[in-house]
Amino acid sequence: MTHRTIRNSSSQRVFAISGLSGSGKTTLLERVIPELMRRGVRVAAVKSSNEDVLAQAGTDTRRLWEAGASGTALVGPSVTTMRWRQRLPLREIVERLDADIVIIEGMKREPIPRLWCIRGEAVPPPPAVKRIVAIVCDEDVAEDERLEGWRVVSPDNTELVANLILEHAEELR
Repeated sequence: MTHRTIRNSSSQRVFAISGLSGSGKTTLLERVIPELMRRGVRVAAVKSSNEDVLAQAGTDTRRLWEAGASGTALVGPSVTTMRWRQRLPLREIVERLDADIVIIEGMKREPIPRLWCIRGEAVPPPPAVKRIVAIVCDEDVAEDERLEGWRVVSPDNTELVANLILEHAEELR
């Protein structure tokens, strides 16, 4: 199977899954990506991190990076991993992905529709986080009065989460 490296971004849509560290974002995506794919949707994921993640120490790729290469690519039999010495704009990343929907994990400040994940205490999202479609949390947290006025969805309701993503994902502006 061959994949295009650049897509026409006008046909791609984006959606975010956000929340504090440990709130269940990755676990939710592990459940919903197969559901979207079952429906025939090509899904790509972008993970935002507060840390720069480098190739493992001692590998040739890491040695080339440490030698000062402006970027590195590790091309395996079926997987390619690329790194640049800059944070790329989200639009540039999305355009390189061959997908109908690109799900962004994190990136709370990006103005795209999102689900907000909560685990444990029912702490509402920070006011600076915009475009929240619904809160994803367990039933015991959903009943907390601090979440009154928010649409609340169970992380176990994979079909509803997939529906929300399909309904609210939009082209990157």
